[in-house]
Order: sequence, then structure tokens, then C-alpha cells
Amino acid sequence: MIIPAPFKYGLVCLLVFFLAPAATSQGTIWITTGLNNYDFFGTSIDQIGDVNGDGIPDVISGSDGISPNGQESGQVRVVSGADGSTLMTFDGDSANDQFGYQVSRCGDVNGDGIDDWSAASPLDDNNGGASGMVRVFAGGTVSIIYQFDGAASDDVLGKSLGYLGDVNGDGRADILVGAPQKNYAISGASTQPGYVTVYSGATGTALYSVSGNVANDQFGDSCAGGQDLNGDGVNDFIVGAYGEDTNGTNAGSVSAHSGVDGSVIWTAYGDSARDHMGASLAIIGDVNGDGIHDVAAGAPEDDNNGSNSGAVHVLSGADGSKITVIDGAANLDQMGSSVSSFGDINGDGVEEFLAGASLHDGGFGTDSGKLYVIDGATLVSIMYVEGGLAGDRMGWDCAGGMDYDADGIPDFIAGCVQYFAGGGNNGRGYVSLHDTTGTPPPPPPTWPNLPSSFVSTVPNGYNEDFEALAGVVPPHMAINELDMFFRTLDPDAWCNIGQNAPCISANSGTYCLEMGGDPLMSGHHEVANGLVIGIDGAGSNHLVVDFAGINWGEENQADDGIWVSDNGTDWYPVQVYWNNFAAVGVWEQFNSIDLTSTVVDTTTQFYLLFAQADNYEYGSADGIGIDDISVHDWTAPGPELTLTPFPPVAGAPAVLNIANNNPGDLVASGYSFVGAGPTQTAYGTLLLSPPFTQFPNLIANASGNATMTANVPPVVQGWDVWLHALNFTQMVWTNPLATTFQ
Repeated sequence: MIIPAPFKYGLVCLLVFFLAPAATSQGTIWITTGLNNYDFFGTSIDQIGDVNGDGIPDVISGSDGISPNGQESGQVRVVSGADGSTLMTFDGDSANDQFGYQVSRCGDVNGDGIDDWSAASPLDDNNGGASGMVRVFAGGTVSIIYQFDGAASDDVLGKSLGYLGDVNGDGRADILVGAPQKNYAISGASTQPGYVTVYSGATGTALYSVSGNVANDQFGDSCAGGQDLNGDGVNDFIVGAYGEDTNGTNAGSVSAHSGVDGSVIWTAYGDSARDHMGASLAIIGDVNGDGIHDVAAGAPEDDNNGSNSGAVHVLSGADGSKITVIDGAANLDQMGSSVSSFGDINGDGVEEFLAGASLHDGGFGTDSGKLYVIDGATLVSIMYVEGGLAGDRMGWDCAGGMDYDADGIPDFIAGCVQYFAGGGNNGRGYVSLHDTTGTPPPPPPTWPNLPSSFVSTVPNGYNEDFEALAGVVPPHMAINELDMFFRTLDPDAWCNIGQNAPCISANSGTYCLEMGGDPLMSGHHEVANGLVIGIDGAGSNHLVVDFAGINWGEENQADDGIWVSDNGTDWYPVQVYWNNFAAVGVWEQFNSIDLTSTVVDTTTQFYLLFAQADNYEYGSADGIGIDDISVHDWTAPGPELTLTPFPPVAGAPAVLNIANNNPGDLVASGYSFVGAGPTQTAYGTLLLSPPFTQFPNLIANASGNATMTANVPPVVQGWDVWLHALNFTQMVWTNPLATTFQ
């Protein structure tokens, strides 16, 4: 049962449920986005306690590509669990730190009763290049409690973080940090095995460290904790060794360790070379009924269902034995990109868990990604969320277990980095919160703002040069300045008729419609702009629109063009894209765009939309300007006189053509070397001065063209010439021509 209907742009994610028939789904509660392309917001996420005192748990997300203090210095954002709004941000120190690459809930480290949290800069260079750094923040005061620095270059401390709990009995939550000793920003094998350190929450000193066995094991690439696996009453932890080779090169492994001293409880190995088991880890509920929590281990490059289809290995928490393997659905899905504990949502007493397949090709395109909810009792998927756009990479990270809507059932969050090598979604990223009960909300409309009135096209058409409006939006117009993907208000969008600021350039006067990014936009990300005009076509027959336009360097987006709608929800294009410009930065005229070419009835009230999407400032290599709009009834074009080449060349052939006749029409034409008249005749005004010469009469062919070819005498080079023609059958004069022989 698919609950939300699919819709353009993926404004909410697709949530699908396989529960009992009585169960319903809420879908997406909120979505919050990155600020710029290549921010990679959502690269790491976690649920934390209530830090703003509204009684609702909040969320942390890393954005390791954002550049507040230099290229990829990174940032961590704390967002409200109630609505996704930003509560606070914390910036990386310097370029290439990638602060926010990992974030994690820590529990109460400082004893104030409020959850604290950690964030890492794995490529920080405080103790050498890529030595890494982790900061622990107080959830109550948001001050830094501790900072841990990697000991040496390429330690990459903070490549993984995990919740642990109190392992030394002092009443404070302790802190679990992984350092795989492999700089992921450069290629080549590591000469070190990697390690995991447990730090005291009370003092910040290292309680102990555990190291991998062999160089390039990348032990500590992932870690997780928070449950007692060996029955001694102390929380234990698990560690992934992404590069471990026991069952083949980079088959990977997972080891469980005592929270007391870090000693090994058990080790499990990936099935075959390059499976990379242990790339993601979670301690989940007790799914085999032995009274001990079990383990989910991602192997995203497992090949059971095709190359890199991926898999999640469900392992016994007691001894590491394999309970089951959940395979990716198809080639390149990378099932196991992320895993997380969740909670019991179906009331059977067994906790569900989450598993991401970030490169799954879903209903909305390549690499849209998929996040599964796995039933703890049956170990099959009972629901999933798909990314709403190609390249969303839904399931890049995930977290669950806290209740955000007070319905008594846990909710979950998804991180989507939105990076698609095929050319779309350039890494802006988003985080979405999902509920598993209730009624799904309808998707937001593509263009939410509609005019409240309609203007008539009778008797003289609707003509708009924006001058009389003087920057005031009238009731028959509506401005839409939106985020292109999520269709929410975006302060960086620019749909300006003068209400935002004076226009840069107009075709006539000083006002026009400008669509693009805000000339002072804070970040280069995709925005959508639309001016909707309410048109009353009653009394019209065949409406067309003329306009002047200027292209500042437009690239095609799905929003671009001219659209019509009879209900404000379903939009139909009458011009797709803005490819019809001949030049950049020059106003051009466009005529007779047919508004009757769709199913929309334009002889009654309808909406006319000029729309554009962009990611750069209007007037600065991007954007579309529109001016001098005219909506009117189409009239058939009259006969048109052309001369090719124009100007004609002395001593060479020239072609005279009169177009737009009816087949068989009689056409007369002539020329003068004196001037453009006017000369009154029995047939009307001839725009030639006497003496003038008439060409032989012509008969229009089946295409309506009356054509003759003549050789221009060499002697006329430099002479001025005027030409005019008459359709005798219709008694309609053509346009005149004037030129100089070359």
C-alpha cells in the first residue's frame, strides 16, 4: 500500500508500508535542507534529547562540506525535533577539517540530566595532517565539555563515534571514538591497524584503547555501543574493521568488546573479498530471543544480488554467530550503507531496526536511495522510505528510537546527501523525520501561491509592462519564491517585479519580471521562481501570448518555461525551457506562443505561469527576465514579403518571396529606386515612390508561397531600393522592404 501519491520534485519522501490492513502511515513529518550545493548536509545524523526545553527530542546533523571557515571546514547543526528549524550551529575551525563528518548522542556526560553529544573533524590537523579531532558538547549549555585530538598524522580520530553509556560505574556516560588510521581523502593502504578509545565522561581522560590486528584493517572505521552483550551488567561495544582480510581482501569484520576493559568477546568476519562488512554497525534489539541484544552489520559491497547489491548481516550479540543476512534488492543498491537500532512499532515485543540502501534506484530515479524498517521478529522489511529525487541517496545515514509526536511509538530520521554523479543534486543534502502512524499529509503544491482574481482578455487583450504596478503585486498576480526541491519559501529565490528591489534592466520603462537567484543570495543552491497571472479568457477564441525576454545564462530545469493550469495544481507547458533565445544579455521579442495547445480550457478562467529555476544570482550568468506581456486572440498572419539574401548582392541571384498566402492566390510585386511613397492606387496605398517597376505576377503554390528568382545587375551596387507587394486575391498589402544593394 503506497500511502503518499508520487509527485513532481519529491517534495516529501515516499513512505511505503507492509503492515496489517488496519495500520496507516504518516510519512514525512518534516524535512530540513542544507544551505548550499556540496554542503552534504545529512552526512551524519543522530537523535538527541530535548535541548530547547519544548518537551520534544531534537536532532543533530553534520554538514561536512560546508565552508564557513574555509573550504570544507564543516558544520554541525542542531535542529528542532518539532519542526526541523535550526536551533544552533557549530562551525569547523579551518579548511578541510570536515567538522560534522560524524555526530553522535553521548548520553549525560556532565551530570546535568540533559543528553550531551559529540561531533568529529576526522581530517583536522591539530597533531599532524588528518590526525582528527572530536568535541563533546553539553546539551544544556551547548558549551564544549571536552576536545580529543588524534595522536598523530592520519589517525583520523572521529571517523566513527558511538553511544556507549557508563562503563566505569561513576554515573557519567563515557565516550566511544574510532580512529581507523586511514586518511580517506587520499588513496593507498595504511601502515597502521586503527584503534578505538573509550574516554571517561567524568574526567575526559582515556580509560583504555583497543587496536586492530593488522595494518590497513581500518579497525575503528565504525563503532557502536550501549548494551550489555556478555551479561556482566556493563554496556559493551562493537567495532567494524572495514579492511580486514580473513575471508578475502577487504572482506571486513565486526568484533564485540567488553565495556570494562575492551577485551574481545567475539569476532565475526565478512563472507568474501571486498564485502566491507562492518562499514556500518548498530546494536539492535534481541531478535533471536536469547535475552541479549543482537548486532546489525552493513556489508554494502556484498554481491549476493549483483555487484555491490550489499547486505546487512544480523549477528548474535552473545557470540557473533550469523542469524540471517538481508540482501540488497538489486545490483549497486549498497544495502547496509547505514544501520540503526529503532524500537518496537508493531507491538510484538521485538524491536525493529533500520537499514539503508543509499544507491537503490527507486521510483524517482537513479540513486534515489531507500531506507528500510526491518521487523525484528521476522527479519523482513515491513516499510520503507524512498528518496524523492534521483541522487538523493536516501539511507546514507539513519537513526531511530525516540518519539517526536507523543503517540507512544518511536519515530526515525534519515540523512540524504543528494549527490548524483549523473549530473543532478549537487550535494546540498537534507534530513527528514518520519512517523509510522496516522494519516499521511498531502504533498505540497508545486506552486503554492495563486492569485485571488482574474483579468479579462476582452476586448483588447491583457497587456502588462509592469510600469503601472510600480513594484506592487496586484490581486491577479502571485509571486512564488521557493526551494526547487521542497517547494517551501526560500529567501534566496528571486521573483521580482520591483517589490524586492529596483529591476536591473527592462525592455521598456524601468520595471519587468526578474527570475533567478537573489542577487545577494547566501548560497548557490537550486531555487524555483514563478509569477502566476489569473487570466479570464471568456469571449476569446484562440489565445496566444507575446513577450519580451532576456536570458542571463540559463540552464534547463524541469520548472523552466510557460505553463497553464485550470486548477492551480496540475500544470501543463506551452513552452518548455527557455531555449529560444538567440543571445545572452539582450532583450528579444517572442510572439504567438499558443496557450490553447493543452487540455486547459483558455476560454474561461485559468492560470498563466512564467517559471524558472536556477542556482546563481539573477543577472550574473543566470536568470530570465520577462517584460511587455500581451495575452490576446491569435489572428492569422498576413502576406509577408522577404528578400534573400538581405541585403541583396549586385551581380548575384536574389530570391523574392511572398509568404502566408492561400494556395492559388494572385500576387503582384514591384520596386522603386526613388523612395517609399506613399502612392495612392485603386487597390490602396502603395509604399513605393514613382517611377516604380512591377515584377511579373505570381501564383502562390501549395505552401502559400509566391516566389521568383532574378539576377541582380552589377551596375546597381550601392543603390537604394524599396519593395512592396499586394495579394490581389485577398486585397491585402504585405510589409514593405527597404535596403541597399551590396
